[in-house]
Amino acid sequence: MAGVQGSRASSAVAACFVLACAGLIASASAYITIQSGDFVDENCRVFNFNGYNTWQILENAAGVVGSKSDVDSQFDAAVKTGFNAVRIFGFGTESGFALQTSIGQYNPAAWDAFDYVIAAAKQRKLRLIVALADNWDTASNTDNKYFYTGGSSSNEDSFFTSSSAQTAYQNHLTEVVNHVNSITGNAYKNEPTIASWNLINEPRCANSDCAAAMQAWIAKMAPFLKQQDPNHLVTVGEDGFYNYLQCNADVNPGGWAGQTGQNFLPNHALPGIDYAAIHLWPDNWAQYDIDFARYWISNHSANAKTLQRPLLLEEFGKAVNSSVPQQNEFQRQAFYKLIYSLVESSIDDGGPLKGILFWRWDQVMNVDLGTTGSPGTDADTLDSNAPAFTGTIVPFTQRINGAKAQTVSGCTPGAAPAPSGSATAYAPSVSVASIGSSTSGPDPSDFDPPNLSDIPSSCNALMGRLVGTVVANSTQPTADACCAACNSNSRCTVWNYCFCDGGCGGGTIAKGTCELRNQPNAFYPRADVTNGAGFLAGSPKVSNITFPWECQPDGNGCTPQTVGTCSASALESSLVCPSGACNASQVNVGGDVITIDGCDDGCESYVSTAAAGTANPPFGSKGGCQGNAFPFNQCTLKTQSGGFQNATVYDSGSNQPWVSGSGSTASSS
Repeated sequence: MAGVQGSRASSAVAACFVLACAGLIASASAYITIQSGDFVDENCRVFNFNGYNTWQILENAAGVVGSKSDVDSQFDAAVKTGFNAVRIFGFGTESGFALQTSIGQYNPAAWDAFDYVIAAAKQRKLRLIVALADNWDTASNTDNKYFYTGGSSSNEDSFFTSSSAQTAYQNHLTEVVNHVNSITGNAYKNEPTIASWNLINEPRCANSDCAAAMQAWIAKMAPFLKQQDPNHLVTVGEDGFYNYLQCNADVNPGGWAGQTGQNFLPNHALPGIDYAAIHLWPDNWAQYDIDFARYWISNHSANAKTLQRPLLLEEFGKAVNSSVPQQNEFQRQAFYKLIYSLVESSIDDGGPLKGILFWRWDQVMNVDLGTTGSPGTDADTLDSNAPAFTGTIVPFTQRINGAKAQTVSGCTPGAAPAPSGSATAYAPSVSVASIGSSTSGPDPSDFDPPNLSDIPSSCNALMGRLVGTVVANSTQPTADACCAACNSNSRCTVWNYCFCDGGCGGGTIAKGTCELRNQPNAFYPRADVTNGAGFLAGSPKVSNITFPWECQPDGNGCTPQTVGTCSASALESSLVCPSGACNASQVNVGGDVITIDGCDDGCESYVSTAAAGTANPPFGSKGGCQGNAFPFNQCTLKTQSGGFQNATVYDSGSNQPWVSGSGSTASSS
């Protein structure tokens, strides 16, 4: 069957060259650039991205899943609808179909498929956003973290730090942008149909220095890619999460998001990153309240102004699933209506949000699901007859396409990306000549949290917010002053200080707020693991003890039962960390419960009675975890069908009261 399809496709390509390909090369004569804060086409007209995401389109073009005719039919449908852009994965995701078969070795059939997709988009004047690698896919063993780190999940995060992995990936970037399309005759770097590159789709890592490692990786890869290909725009391709130490971390969909390595503001302030891009997945993130989506968009739009870069919502989806109460057609309509209205308002008002690409469309289902599904069977897929499509996307497309084309003042038609540092509303494209020089917009270091070493060591400062009975609140000029206020108050044992310009707690707590609190045991302070973003905290009335508390008392002079009355020195000397064989991390990892403190049955009852404080009062002066839902020193044994690296990590903060590990599987780092 594949041979028949390939023969038919070859004939189609031949016909293309006879009938249309003379115009194919000229159909998009210049690149999408950024000028005066807008995406701009070759005629100096504002280009607002409007389209969708596809997934296994290379497999489709190769005849591995579906056929080339499916590529043509979905692109024809896109043009008919009025879309102008499609985001694709520039690698294989189907098991056994890879662009790279091994490091540096390429599959000719995959290259042919890639060439065809670009040529087919070009013929229809569609622009492509191409993700160059993936955080998630493991089926095809190509261009994901596992592939570049030896195919093992145990060291996948070394993708961001290993010199050999970085070199291999840079070699791949060079190979892609210099590959000559067998149909159009253009090297990919000279192909205007490609609008931009994603460095990687939704990067994640979990090492303790994850945020720094990812920042350094982006800082290395973005300029490198721009040096290899100065014609195309580049962005990261991330969800848009904030590191848990950042002021904006309260925008995250959960504490887990702050531990992924992503750090939206500094990530997108780096040289070589031309624009900011985010994703929005209410269901995947368990954020079913539509107000979260509104806050997510408005906050990142404000951030884009700070960054002086345009913003693109490049992935957005809302599921319909009869087995989940929060996933129904009515709610999907509401989400789509809100999000598209926010995008439209930004476009109308000249705001930074310049486009949207939804996930995903039934027109590409035979690409995405092959023989495993049919149009409309995937929960995240939007059917062409769905009210969200006909009632929101189609009218949105008609309105923005029907609006008078805006021409950017001072723009030169067909110009190369403007040099960085120009006086524009947002940063322009970063050209190869400007990389490493000053750029307009903030420096990445502008978003660094306060340096704890600048606060007197006697304050025992840490990042986060400590709980306790409120003694007094005031406004102080510095964290030092807040610490001093705690020292001068006989009832105060811990202090919290909001250092964010926009305030903390979603702006409800003003910058400079100093909270004085009392904890029964300041030697071992408990933190607010969900509302600590933007706070400095400390416990100034004990000796200097290292936070966060990754270690536990071992009983030598300071047992868990007496920790509330131990001296600071005795407590400090008795702390021990789990052995290296435990692969311990200071997180709370999910899984199916096997045992809680030795109970095989009735564990839920055990926890509920412990939480109620009726079972041998388990808390005492130390208290428990998760609002005392779990007693101090509780041990829970769990199993995970997907392996440790696929486990859920529950909300955490800089003083996470849980320690988890895996004694018999891959490292938990």
